[in-house]
Amino acid sequence: MQEFWENTLPTGYYDKVLEAGLNKKRGIQAGWHHITFSTIKNKIRKDSTHLDFACGPGTFIGKYLSNKRSTGVDIANDQIQYANEKYSNKGKFIDIRNFDFEKHSEEFDEITVLGLMEFINENDFVELIIKLQDMLKPKGKIYFTTPNFRFGMKTLDIFLNVFGKVGYADEYTSKYTKTKINSLLKENNVKNFKILKFLNFGFIMSFFSLNYGLVANNFIGKLFFNYFGFLLLLEIEK
Repeated sequence: MQEFWENTLPTGYYDKVLEAGLNKKRGIQAGWHHITFSTIKNKIRKDSTHLDFACGPGTFIGKYLSNKRSTGVDIANDQIQYANEKYSNKGKFIDIRNFDFEKHSEEFDEITVLGLMEFINENDFVELIIKLQDMLKPKGKIYFTTPNFRFGMKTLDIFLNVFGKVGYADEYTSKYTKTKINSLLKENNVKNFKILKFLNFGFIMSFFSLNYGLVANNFIGKLFFNYFGFLLLLEIEK
């Protein structure tokens, strides 16, 4: 996994994809990320102290948050350098090798982990939850996103790879469903959590307009009570 994120994935790749889509106001890949980040943005309070773990090139903090109280951490140093060069006015970004978990005990109101679960094994995932919970303030929350592998993700991976230059389906280590996450967390005595589905077929309208994609996604979600979703949102409260 480290080889992929540090050497295979071009520096700032997904940030540039999203930026191009935002400028053109359209695009399938951009729509996917735009809906994901917009959904999570609505969970983050404006006055909160926030950590974006596995932040990549800093896109979520740089393009969707504006409280300047965010910290991004990632394993790929080139992505961290990119984030610091482009988004230093929005937050600070740290290579994980320079990030001491113990020094940040009960520091953060909210922690986001957007697209990491599927790239680590189940034991490492549970250990990560414990580490992140230690950094949360009382009543703080962690938000994880991961693909819902019960909702046509194999087909979707093929579809997305047609529109994108980089595919990472071969990098998946764990493939989660809502039921699997629920069982795993209960087996490991993780409490105060809920799992939601989001990002449905409506995002395809992003091909014509990012706004159409977001509106269609939200409409279908409300119409079917979020029964469908390519992504899962795991929310854990301390």
